Amino acid sequence: GVKHCAHCTAPMMKKSRVCQRCRRMNTGTSSKYRGVRPRLRRGGDTVYQAFLWFQKQNIYIGTYATELQAATEYDVYAKEALGEEAQELLNFKTEEELQAAVASQSVHQTQLGGSVPVMMPKSR
Repeated sequence: GVKHCAHCTAPMMKKSRVCQRCRRMNTGTSSKYRGVRPRLRRGGDTVYQAFLWFQKQNIYIGTYATELQAATEYDVYAKEALGEEAQELLNFKTEEELQAAVASQSVHQTQLGGSVPVMMPKSR
């Protein structure tokens, strides 16, 4: 039989659960954090990729389950690559900002009633 999109019930030809139209609509093209991009996986899950623009190259850092994980890895990598120059490019300039973001994510995750799997970064 014909498969239908999980979101809009449109008939689909491919094996994906979500049609191209819904995939584009449900995936934001930006993040609230610098250096982080959301990506929709085939099963309909959203993951976050971290990138750093360095020496005229876009360097892939890794793929993570949450925006916060990707943003903190971006900060770590930016500090390693840029040193003191990275301070103005960081998502979390102080430890207090990072702790506040972690606390707000923990509250949100508790409301959802689940845990977030940790994905490993690309080896450097």
